[in-house]
Amino acid sequence: MNKILCLISIIYFTFSTNVFAAGWTDELTIDAVWIQDNLIVAETSGGAGVYYTGCVSSKYIMSLTNTDSKNQALSMLMTAAATGKKIKFWYQDNCLNWNYHSASAVKFEAS
Repeated sequence: MNKILCLISIIYFTFSTNVFAAGWTDELTIDAVWIQDNLIVAETSGGAGVYYTGCVSSKYIMSLTNTDSKNQALSMLMTAAATGKKIKFWYQDNCLNWNYHSASAVKFEAS
């Protein structure tokens, strides 16, 4: 009986969506970007929508403490919004304000 419970636990945690809940999103289109206090907030379309259980679909928050990093991320997002180019967020395994996905990095897709 203990072996069966152990096997079930291993399978559950191996395939649980929250175990591997950090990584790059699919390619996304920026629909809106704004600054709220210390946060960069982005609404997107495309991709899987929800990358971490409990977060709102297609919405991301970047909380960057370094001013240079924050300015660079905002510039990348604004460029993507203005040109229609795709971006990817590095999402974390939690939700922030308003249950938006927590993102710690952004990648501009030049192709």
